[in-house]
Amino acid sequence: MKVFQNLVFIFSTIATKFSLACPICLTETGQQVRDGIFNSNFVLYLFYSLLPFICFFLIIYAAYHGKISFIRD
Repeated sequence: MKVFQNLVFIFSTIATKFSLACPICLTETGQQVRDGIFNSNFVLYLFYSLLPFICFFLIIYAAYHGKISFIRD
């Protein structure tokens, strides 16, 4: 467990350094991008992005459990 904790610490340290080194994130453009993504419509846009996956999952679930028959008798 100690090895895992050390690996997590090392990875988080490296990832933090890379994210702080981003030249665009600290500019006004980076701030505008963040404001555009995480605005009041974030949940709605997230739902729209996940909706096709939910539909495909429901179709596959229904086909797997016999709710939809693709073979005609």
